[in-house]
Amino acid sequence: MAAAKRYSTSYLNAGELNTDASLGQLRSTVPDILLNFNSTVLFGEDVLAIPRLGAVNFHPGPLPGYAGLHPNQWAILHGETEFGVTLHRMDMGIDTGDILLCSRFPIQQEDTGLTLFIKALREGQNLLDQLLDQLLTTNPKLEGTPQDLEDRGYFSTPLPNNGVLDFGWSAHAAANFIRALSYRPMTSPTVAPTILCKGTTIELSAPIEIVENEYHDTSGRLLE
Repeated sequence: MAAAKRYSTSYLNAGELNTDASLGQLRSTVPDILLNFNSTVLFGEDVLAIPRLGAVNFHPGPLPGYAGLHPNQWAILHGETEFGVTLHRMDMGIDTGDILLCSRFPIQQEDTGLTLFIKALREGQNLLDQLLDQLLTTNPKLEGTPQDLEDRGYFSTPLPNNGVLDFGWSAHAAANFIRALSYRPMTSPTVAPTILCKGTTIELSAPIEIVENEYHDTSGRLLE
């Protein structure tokens, strides 16, 4: 909003796009494309029908395997070694439209929920650059590949155990749990990793290092 005002560009509140007033204003601009970057707003059918070329969503996860919310955290929880981001056409489903562009990259042992999310946003910027280059031609089109929805995985909240570490888990499962939920120095969009000690909730830190089937914090002290 501030950037739009700075450059004297008209704007609409994304959360109000489905209202009659906003629909009328949007139609009057005759947009070529609607780009949705990492927003959880669900657009109605009337909105999606307006852009001449179609509507495109950036999803910060690989599709169809990691649709839904917080795919970066779920991927680390599942012990994945690779992650990715996707640009896809928007339809009335959630993250179900044809895939336009995608990118894959490794998940490092030191990655946390926050660092993997930042990597996803950077990869998303690269995909947007590629998409805009494709559209700046004499015959722009949004041609994608249908998703194989039999391979679809959909994830949301709550995350396992409401953020509380279970000491019955394996060392690797516990390590992935702490890494996935850790967003320090930011606030986690879900829950922070914690333990309960004598009635007190203590937040855990990451990254942690796996050593001989045990897990350690960054100071090397065994978490017991």
